[in-house]
Amino acid sequence: MSLRGHNETWGSPRNGNFMGLIELISEFDPFLREHLTKCQSEKRNISYLSKTVYEELIEIVQKEIVAQINNSDTKCFSIIIDSTPDLSHVDQLAVIARYVYNGQPYERFLTFIPITNHTAQTLFNTIKNFFLQILVLENIRGQSYDNAASMSGKYSELQARLKEINKYADFVPCAAHSLNLVGVEQLV
Repeated sequence: MSLRGHNETWGSPRNGNFMGLIELISEFDPFLREHLTKCQSEKRNISYLSKTVYEELIEIVQKEIVAQINNSDTKCFSIIIDSTPDLSHVDQLAVIARYVYNGQPYERFLTFIPITNHTAQTLFNTIKNFFLQILVLENIRGQSYDNAASMSGKYSELQARLKEINKYADFVPCAAHSLNLVGVEQLV
């Protein structure tokens, strides 16, 4: 979901999903409503609701997720990766981590990574470079992707290349994508 809009102005129908969600939440939260009213009426330059602030918040949340995974009691995690184009037709990998922290299972979005093509080598290099910055690839215990050959192929594709790094990184096809393929096949 795109966060930014066309004009980033409070009250505008084209202000983006982030500002739209803040306005929606303010309908039910008196404190936030009062803050937005003051920002609009006093024309404040600092509202703490700008794209810079929410990008910093996303970075803080990502660091907390990585800290939970890197915790000595957690360490192991699984990844879910899918590619999707955004509104500007830039292809991106959505990267999600699954892990258990303090006895509770979590599935957390980590990031979007822009990609230039869907070759297995490009996907592998992109994922490897991303995880080398934040997590240890040898701690992956599971991987799940759609049924695209470049991701799920068992000989030289993404899942096979990650399995070479860690033999315990078992591949499980995405259940939602598999169910969709079954449904499409039944309609034909």
